[in-house]
Amino acid sequence: DLGNDFAPHTTLKGLFITNATTAAPALTPVQTLTVPAYTIPINPPQPGNLTTLDDGDTRFSAATRVVNGVLYAVHNVEVNTRAALRWYRVNATNFNVIESGTITDPVLDLFYPSIAANATGTIVIGCNGCSATNFISAYACVGATTNGVTAFNSPLLLKAGTVSYEVLVGTDTTSRWGDYSATSPDPADPNRFWTIQMIPVGAQTWRTQITEIITGAPALSLSLMSGNATLSWPAYAATMQLQGNPSAVNTSTWSTLANAPITNGNQLTVTLPASAPAQFFRLRQ
Repeated sequence: DLGNDFAPHTTLKGLFITNATTAAPALTPVQTLTVPAYTIPINPPQPGNLTTLDDGDTRFSAATRVVNGVLYAVHNVEVNTRAALRWYRVNATNFNVIESGTITDPVLDLFYPSIAANATGTIVIGCNGCSATNFISAYACVGATTNGVTAFNSPLLLKAGTVSYEVLVGTDTTSRWGDYSATSPDPADPNRFWTIQMIPVGAQTWRTQITEIITGAPALSLSLMSGNATLSWPAYAATMQLQGNPSAVNTSTWSTLANAPITNGNQLTVTLPASAPAQFFRLRQ
């Protein structure tokens, strides 16, 4: 429900697209999902006693994501007179709600969220946030699902706004803020996410903030082929050193390999003869 009646609502709607790759795709009958009650978010304040922001309603303003048969979604709600984020994990086969939760902040209104996840259980939600003392800024909440339970860290500031935003149209008494938010996993590295939000840079001007979020250490991988061992790691970790150690116990014998890495697409690689003496490898800043 849009929530414009300011009353609590406890349903979401879902349907499937069948025959999506054919010339005759079709929609299945709508199914109803029962979820914890939610209400429409209030309009957040801004510094300077300017007009409040129109932060939308309870619709899903960003894409939902499906990872390993689980559908991830997030939308705006209200908690304790502040805009907050309600997230869901839903079975993508039968629409059973697996888990849901709400992200709040003791100071900030949080609004216009987007969500993404990877196969290892890491979840990133990007959003805007503001208060009577904080300009509209870009934030992210990073969480993880462990043993079926999801928990998120507190909102992380990505880019601070520098001014209050006020654009009134006609008889509007609130400034319409945009629902431009997207969060996506990096196709080359599941530990990297990209999130996009609007931020104000003038009283009537906004820009797009694009932020890379690294949620895990770069993975070092090894492959054997034609008598060679190839070590590879993500190119974004180009400042890290590849080190070797013949001992798993003596930490004083780690040394940086003299081989200069080669850039291969979005990977860095070092190739060694497989006949070389056995050793352990690591990346070190």
